[in-house]
Order: sequence, then C-alpha cells, then structure tokens
Amino acid sequence: MNESAVAGVRSEKYNHPQDANEGCVGPESVTAGKASACAGCPNQKECASGTYRSNEASAFKAAEEVEIQNALQGIQHIVLVLS
Repeated sequence: MNESAVAGVRSEKYNHPQDANEGCVGPESVTAGKASACAGCPNQKECASGTYRSNEASAFKAAEEVEIQNALQGIQHIVLVLS
C-alpha cells in the first residue's frame, strides 16, 4: 500500500492521546477527563472539555473513514503473517 495515500488522513487533535495515562478510559468516553485514571494526565483538561466528542471531531472521523476506504479500495488480497 502506498503510505503517502493515508499519511494525510491522521490528526493528532482527534486521535487517542499518545501520552495518555495507563488505564485511560478514552477521549470519547462520557467519563473522559473525570475518571480516576485521568488524574495527572496531561490531556485531562482537553478530554474533559469534550473536544473529542464534538460535532467537528465526528465529522472529521467520518471523512477520515471515507478517505481510508478510498485509499484501500484497490486492495484485493491481504497476507496475514502470524509468528
């Protein structure tokens, strides 16, 4: 697969925070930013604000899914390697 085809479809703003605490409930959870696992997380304020649950975030995710589906449309065979 051409990596450049999907390189532009990712956004740090709406993905799960990479520096999230262990046991993170996820930024889209109703308890995001409020759960005990969120204590001390550098993303706590942003998660609690609902940024990841906003209409803008939902629209971005929908557009991202369509873009990924279009990028993968020509894939006919998948080789799964288990080691």
